[in-house]
Amino acid sequence: MSTNTPLSTDRPAADQSGLPSLAAQVHTAVLGSVRALAFWLAVLLPLCYVPLLVFAFDVPSTRTASALLVALNGLALIVGHGHRRA
Repeated sequence: MSTNTPLSTDRPAADQSGLPSLAAQVHTAVLGSVRALAFWLAVLLPLCYVPLLVFAFDVPSTRTASALLVALNGLALIVGHGHRRA
């Protein structure tokens, strides 16, 4: 006995395989962009250290800004470490 109704497993593979590939490409592109941004932040953030050191370091807001800047720079170093120039 033969029926002409397709089974649910008879779907073409292209419908299912295209989505993970697209998701992987988007993931790779976003990850690459985030790493590149973090890399360049890690390179450029130390330029902000000099003005903070020159101006009154004994002011609490300057100390807080300096601590946040160092923490942000450390985070940018960690995230941007894997960036490779193409």
